[in-house]
Amino acid sequence: MASYRPVIAALRVLDVLLAVNRLERPTSGQVARAVGINAATAIRMLETLVAGGFVRRDIENGTFTPTGRTLDLSRGYQAHLEVGAIARPFLEELQRQVAWPSDLAIFDGDAMIVAETSRGRGRLFFDRKPGFRAPVFGTSLGLAYLAFCNPLDRRRAIEGASGQSGAWNDLARDDKALEKLLGDIRARGYSLMTEAYSREAYGSAVWAFSVPVLVSGEALASLNLTLLREPMGREEAIGRFLKPVQSAAERIAVALGAPALSHRPR
Repeated sequence: MASYRPVIAALRVLDVLLAVNRLERPTSGQVARAVGINAATAIRMLETLVAGGFVRRDIENGTFTPTGRTLDLSRGYQAHLEVGAIARPFLEELQRQVAWPSDLAIFDGDAMIVAETSRGRGRLFFDRKPGFRAPVFGTSLGLAYLAFCNPLDRRRAIEGASGQSGAWNDLARDDKALEKLLGDIRARGYSLMTEAYSREAYGSAVWAFSVPVLVSGEALASLNLTLLREPMGREEAIGRFLKPVQSAAERIAVALGAPALSHRPR
């Protein structure tokens, strides 16, 4: 509960700024209708934002556009921290079910950034804290995301990895092999960590599989399960654990798709 009553006028100004940001060169009338306030109030709030340097007014046609200063409002925002906070209870519940640890990651241009992890609370203690950047083409997290993400993110990932070293990045330079692999992942619903990455990162002692976290049919994140090779075979592990991981991903997707998430990770 808030310590003080909210300043309604301040909230309305923020609503006006959001409207200017979302609409394409709106007039004051369009802003008023979008926010649900009268025209005179909209004009006063727009002029306040102009005075503060957050909005620019085009004198010729009376439209408003956001300025570069609005970027300062998001400078402290880190999407993976918000996503991680939302996903944490689901990862904890999954770990109680299966005992093995999981990571949830979101795409961040040239890597999958770990938003939350249950490592350290289970059988594995490899250091993978939130904020760790995992290679897209080497990890099951990255491959699951690539198989189900939007084409723009897929192209960005390919362009980012095609010039990088690492045996797993050969996929980014081989369109035919990549499309076949992504098609196989879509067909079975999960991806596997590459042998090259397992060897380099874990001395081949660890493997993982991942599933996408889908909102409206599109991947916003991916969720893995990380296991040692010794206790059981891969087929047995997937047979036992795939459904619990998919169920956790579905619950996370519902939470990420809720209006409470202030920004969709991209």
